[in-house]
Amino acid sequence: MEAMPTFFRNVILREYEPKENKYHDDVVQQIHEIGNRVKPQDILGLGCTLGDFLPGEEGIDEAEIITTENYFTSLIQTMYVTSRKIAINSIKEGLTLAGAVDLIGLFRSMPLSAVTALAFGKSHVDVEDLIRIIKVTYDEEHGDKKTQELFVYDYCLIPVLRDRKDDETFFIRFFAFCHWSILFAG
Repeated sequence: MEAMPTFFRNVILREYEPKENKYHDDVVQQIHEIGNRVKPQDILGLGCTLGDFLPGEEGIDEAEIITTENYFTSLIQTMYVTSRKIAINSIKEGLTLAGAVDLIGLFRSMPLSAVTALAFGKSHVDVEDLIRIIKVTYDEEHGDKKTQELFVYDYCLIPVLRDRKDDETFFIRFFAFCHWSILFAG
């Protein structure tokens, strides 16, 4: 599972929106990823109107028949961007430090794969990744370091992590524990 669906990566990080004609072919797949199962070919020619899908929506001509063009520029734009404008703008504001950092200017000129690599890095962390980043602090006042290392690496922590590698709930709780432990460690 990706941290942010591809559609919203384009909208938020690159300001590529369905109202533009630049990437309509990609939009169909991207909105399918976030749950939209209504493809243009499913409704074109049926006489469906924008009002059938967007009743009472401000700025929409409810009687307008859905065409290939307005499917993207009105229907999808309104369903997935305009209706989420407050959330999208809040995320943009946070990511750009209220406009102080021009991430969108930088990301807009890059291929989405480069944006994904820069902004999100590896989308999946496995047990071996976790083990590589664990830094153990030893308490030599209450035992020697060698015994503690054996406990952590051979008998307890690392074997348990490897044993529970397929237990997603365990890892979510483990990450939360580590996160909060770091925050409250004085």
